[in-house]
Amino acid sequence: MPEDHLYRYLEIPKGVPIELKSSPGKGWGAFATKRIKQETLVLTENPLFVIRRPMAEITEEVMIAHYRRLSDHQKSQFLLLSAEDAMSKVFFHITRGPNEPETWGVFILQSRFNHSCAPNSKTPPTGTDVVARFAIREIAKGEEITACYDPDARFRTMKERHKFLGWICSCSVCRSDPLSQQLSDMRRRLIRGLHYLLMGSDIDGQRQSGRSPIIMDPKLKDEAETFNIPLSSILFYEVLTMFLLEEEGLMDYFVLDFLLPILNKTAKMFKSERNSRIAQFIVKRNTALERLQVGFRFYGQKDATDPYVTELVEALPLFWPSSRLS
Repeated sequence: MPEDHLYRYLEIPKGVPIELKSSPGKGWGAFATKRIKQETLVLTENPLFVIRRPMAEITEEVMIAHYRRLSDHQKSQFLLLSAEDAMSKVFFHITRGPNEPETWGVFILQSRFNHSCAPNSKTPPTGTDVVARFAIREIAKGEEITACYDPDARFRTMKERHKFLGWICSCSVCRSDPLSQQLSDMRRRLIRGLHYLLMGSDIDGQRQSGRSPIIMDPKLKDEAETFNIPLSSILFYEVLTMFLLEEEGLMDYFVLDFLLPILNKTAKMFKSERNSRIAQFIVKRNTALERLQVGFRFYGQKDATDPYVTELVEALPLFWPSSRLS
């Protein structure tokens, strides 16, 4: 791309450790100008404007109405984006809360981060229209800073992710060797199945039917949908999910901080003294592998709590974090 590309005129706030430049095969992207440590705030950004309605309802007339309210300087920055991208590409989904309306914002810089199925940055919900991007692992100077465009990527195989995105992704996960790709697809498929067992429905909130259900065993599928599962099995499914997320490179500190308290709460529900001790022992292990090794032996053990699992599960917080933690 030419050195006088329009994106060179997009303003990057002082102190933000990124630069915009050409990314092979991806157009332009954001790159680190220095080493960025894990958990570091990379960029906080306010939107030029927000629209609280589904993307399908954002018409040209709606866009023009919001554009007219911008200052002259904001208009010039917006036009730099819209001159290069289709309108749908300049919007960034804002996650405010489970009961909030669908919200989209136009951000000068957040829309410049390219996709990866195993990104090195995330934007956890802030409860406001402000978007804050954090490094979820150490990012080297000169390395591209990436985001995940698919909120359910952790549940999808490579072909399913590409179908959702509408293009062939060339991130490190998608261009790995055939054996590694097969293992990745298996892990993500298992994570999706565990979601069904823990939530009683698929990732779209619907119960599956037809010839290709996620859970092939009809009895197990019915037990999941009615939450008629032993508490020890629920704990094991949570532990196995965390192990698979870690093996797939998707267990960052945001996800861990969200899931560990839920695992603790599940462990505290056991009534049998022996089961309670084992559950607490599992939770206190230092690694996902250690928790899994003990969990395998605990799987399916009966507990006095089991007849009340349906009621108790309804009191548990959702095991799966917000899409912005995916």
